[in-house]
Amino acid sequence: MKDHIEHRSCPSLRDYNAKIDRYIRYYIINRYQWGLKKITPERKNRIYLLLFY
Repeated sequence: MKDHIEHRSCPSLRDYNAKIDRYIRYYIINRYQWGLKKITPERKNRIYLLLFY
């Protein structure tokens, strides 16, 4: 994470925390994952809901 967030561009600690929160959300929800055959967890959940409900 330290390679992806530029801390010098944040004027305050609140802005830095907001950047960290956005990155964590991206990493968990929107990032392509190899274990899911290169799809995002959000897309996997949509496919699961369509197939089984």
